[in-house]
Amino acid sequence: GVLEVRSRTVKRPTKAARSWWPLGALPGPHPRNHKRLDLCGRFRSVNRARNSVVALLTALFVLAMPAFAAAADGVGTAGRVNDRYITFFCFGVIAFFAILVTVLSLIQGRLDAKKDQRRHDLDRFSS
Repeated sequence: GVLEVRSRTVKRPTKAARSWWPLGALPGPHPRNHKRLDLCGRFRSVNRARNSVVALLTALFVLAMPAFAAAADGVGTAGRVNDRYITFFCFGVIAFFAILVTVLSLIQGRLDAKKDQRRHDLDRFSS
C-alpha cells in the first residue's frame, strides 16, 4: 500500500522485500506513529550566551579549586603523605584500570556470544 506522511508519499515495500530488514522494520515513519513526528522536532532554542557563561564558570572553578586544596601548607584530606603512600596509591590506580579493562572485556565477550547465538537461532528457525 501507499502511506501519506506529511504531504509526501512513502511506498511500503512488499513482505518479501521486508524480510532482510532488521526485525521487520520499515523505512520511514510507521503509520501508527506519524503523529509523534510533530512532537519530536520541538526543542527549545539553544542559548549560546548562557552556555558560554556556564562553561567559563566551570573552567574557573576547576582551575581555582586545586589552589584552595593546596593552600593549607600542603596538607590535604589524606594528611601528610610520603613517597610510599603515593607509590601505593598509583599502583592502586594501575590495578583498578587493569581490572576494569579485563572485566569489561569479559562482559563484551559474553554479550557478543549471546548476539551470535541469537543470530544463529534466527537463521536456523527462519529457514
